[in-house]
Amino acid sequence: MRDLLKLEAKLEREIGIPVDLALFDQVSPRLAYKALVRGIKILSRNNILFNALTTLAIAQIQDTQVKRVGKLR
Repeated sequence: MRDLLKLEAKLEREIGIPVDLALFDQVSPRLAYKALVRGIKILSRNNILFNALTTLAIAQIQDTQVKRVGKLR
């Protein structure tokens, strides 16, 4: 956690705007999807991984929706 905060501070100093970093597997699927699709990419070394993470977030959102519908029945 401390490393994440240090990296946030360093990025904020470098680019001059507030930065929020979060570990992908520790946020909700909706937040992960929003960050991937609407967030500003600073560095993307692997487009295949980016696409896989986006697909995973969509699948998790859909799974959650299916579970909710099932509970309503």
